[in-house]
Amino acid sequence: MHGDQTRGLQRTWYEGATLENIVTRAVVRELEFVLEHPNFWRAALRKGATDPTFWQEFRELGRESVSRFLECHAKLLGRALGEDEIERVRFAFQMVRGTLNNTLMNQPGPFQLEDEVFRRQMERAFHLIAGIDAADGAGAKR
Repeated sequence: MHGDQTRGLQRTWYEGATLENIVTRAVVRELEFVLEHPNFWRAALRKGATDPTFWQEFRELGRESVSRFLECHAKLLGRALGEDEIERVRFAFQMVRGTLNNTLMNQPGPFQLEDEVFRRQMERAFHLIAGIDAADGAGAKR
């Protein structure tokens, strides 16, 4: 059920995305799920700590989500992404998800999941890690 619901949302999540808002959409998608289902996600994290096979469906959904982002980003840029760009985006998603999980479970502060500054800083970190210029969504010059 969860998988089917998530796949349906993933198919439409980036419709109408622009270079300027694709990262915001990615972070909002990740954050909203945790905020809308905190008890479910806490239970999933606890279960996954003792049963590694439990995460298989979540891993597949996560990979599909990242693939959809990569496809959309490449389309918006009008070119294929390089291996380095793909690696940076994948790690940006890993950073976002790990930070969300840690904040949900451990509440290390100073910011909480519900804080606007938390979302804003998650977007900023995603931009920096992925090498996506916040101004235009294109790969940052390095």
